[in-house]
Amino acid sequence: MALGAGNFALAWSLCLFPEATEAAEPPKIVPTGEQKGFYATFGVGASQPESANGSIYGNRVLNGQLYNSNTSLTLWPSPGITAETGIGYDFGPIRTELTYLYNDFAINNTVIKYQLQDFASTNTPISKSTRFNANVNSNSLLLSSYLDIKTGSHFVPYIGGGIGPTSFQVSGFPRKHESLEVLGYQAKIGLSYLASCTTDLFAEATYKGASPSQSNLVDSSSINNWGARIGARLRFANRCGSPTTKTPSAINEATANNPNTE
Repeated sequence: MALGAGNFALAWSLCLFPEATEAAEPPKIVPTGEQKGFYATFGVGASQPESANGSIYGNRVLNGQLYNSNTSLTLWPSPGITAETGIGYDFGPIRTELTYLYNDFAINNTVIKYQLQDFASTNTPISKSTRFNANVNSNSLLLSSYLDIKTGSHFVPYIGGGIGPTSFQVSGFPRKHESLEVLGYQAKIGLSYLASCTTDLFAEATYKGASPSQSNLVDSSSINNWGARIGARLRFANRCGSPTTKTPSAINEATANNPNTE
């Protein structure tokens, strides 16, 4: 009889406090602004370089005669591809990243005009023109910082940028292969989606620029491009909160605070 009364009391308590039957609550994802730790990042997308002005100088041989060449040109690049990967650390609302950024685009059917001046005479310069195709890729190492704007949801807007050394490699140039070393920079605005406890998905708009460049052959204005990328961040730490277990003491406390238990 006592055993039956005990079972009845247990069943009655479970009816009054059904939450006591839950062993654990589902983990909750906290916004990026509350998360700290290291992460890896990777993004890929497309870019549209802006036109650039430049000049080519030096000597040119024409029909066995050495001339001084004075050339100006405007480059009209085609859309290209871009990719960025690296490692970052989330301090809370501020993130910092060290990334490698790659851009590749083509210069198609560009017309350049130049004048040739004979060193041995003061005759009127000879005007010439030519067409060429070239491929350009840039490699950048950027140190960046970003501000995450907390929204209390899985969607987190962010804004930021970075700066670092950039190398341009030009192949198919009418004179020879060119390599330019400049200072590059990048600005971003984007939106992250907290997809899981360790993964963020993001989409972002970018602006990549570089300082004016000069080599042994070419002077060029800044080479800038607009772009868009999608990607993911993989966090090394679990972002989800730890599951909470309903202990007997918590059940007893809930029973004591409920007047219906008397």
